Amino acid sequence: MTVTIEQETVDAAEAAVEAGEAASLSAWVATAMAQRAQREHLKAVLADIRAGL
Repeated sequence: MTVTIEQETVDAAEAAVEAGEAASLSAWVATAMAQRAQREHLKAVLADIRAGL
């Protein structure tokens, strides 16, 4: 996979790794992607709940 990431975001990820907040840049990106997927799922669940009201 190839992605383009803003330098500011790369800097934040690298800082997190240097601070010990993430094991690696890959781990930081994977966590961010998983969190985004979870938010999208929760938004869909909420939309379904609202549609049922």
